[in-house]
Amino acid sequence: MNRSRNIPALRALFDALQAGRMAEALERLAELSDSEVIADLWLPCVQGAVMTARGDDDTDLYAAAVEAAERAVEVLRGPDHLARAGLIERYAGEAMHALARHDTGTDDLLAAIDHYERALTALRGETHRAERAEALFRHGCALVDLADREEDPRPSERAIAGWTEALTLVSRTGEPRLFLKIGTELGQALARLSAFDDDQERLGQAIAVLEEALTVARQPEIARSLAEARMVLGMALLRRGKAKDDSADLDRAVAMLEAAAATFGRKDANWGAAQNNLAIAHLVRAEGRDDPGPIRAAVAALKRAQSTRTPRTDPRNWLGTQRNIGAALMTLAERSGDPASAEEAVAALELAEKQALEAESPTLQDVREGLARARTLAVRMRATSGAS
Repeated sequence: MNRSRNIPALRALFDALQAGRMAEALERLAELSDSEVIADLWLPCVQGAVMTARGDDDTDLYAAAVEAAERAVEVLRGPDHLARAGLIERYAGEAMHALARHDTGTDDLLAAIDHYERALTALRGETHRAERAEALFRHGCALVDLADREEDPRPSERAIAGWTEALTLVSRTGEPRLFLKIGTELGQALARLSAFDDDQERLGQAIAVLEEALTVARQPEIARSLAEARMVLGMALLRRGKAKDDSADLDRAVAMLEAAAATFGRKDANWGAAQNNLAIAHLVRAEGRDDPGPIRAAVAALKRAQSTRTPRTDPRNWLGTQRNIGAALMTLAERSGDPASAEEAVAALELAEKQALEAESPTLQDVREGLARARTLAVRMRATSGAS
């Protein structure tokens, strides 16, 4: 071994690792032969690269991490390196999964699943309990993405089995963040599958899992994860409450969704979704009731959702929400007898029509039909108001 060459190269690798310059670290790693790399260096290089790439979704760094990981597992063969290789496979799976999000196909997603499954083969026993749970969590997320892309529920069933095992490996006190994340994904998957055949038993299982997940101790660092769990639970309770006409479930759904919406900041990606979901809950509660209060609450939530969107930055969601605002205002006008709400509905739908026309949206006809109804309602209410 030419130490005059290798000592400087290894020193440069160490310096890059310590400074967190992970792209440089992987470049230095590539300059060394397999035999020149200390076994303990492979995992920090791959793990550090993936963790750094998370910050700004650096696809180049993710791809380099996968290349380094695949080289590492070839070198680290044998029982002495089994766990280390398993952890490297877990990070390779995360990197491939991240790359898969930039591609509509399934090749990268299937490669991610393969990496996770090799990790799970290696990560066994009490020593690697938490690492196995994390790998099961991420493996399940990749399977659910595969189910969505292939429109096939079978991968979701595999994800549910894995997450069910993962929950036995972590505790709400020892690993609260991971316990909450796994419980949220498991509950959401059960709820989604229950919708295929209106399986109320499975929906009940989903609600129970989500309620258990929310028993973790409240900590500032998991506030956002708690809000995500509340949002999923709120929508599950809403479905069950609507199906069974159960006011208790509907009230709890609204409370959960209000708590979730209050946690997400306006700049959070979940802000608009939380406000939309809250509006849906209010509209469901309004069904069969004369009280205009829930309709007013729904309109307010829809307007909050719309406040962070523009036709330019989020045209599809802006148009859908604008149309929903118009429809809710029409219902409010009919429920409350308020002509001003009917006029506001017309104005909201006129804006929606303008955007749908400019965007050549396929919903243009639906928007125009809603606008025609709103105009008719406004004219009728003006006449009634004038007559009185």
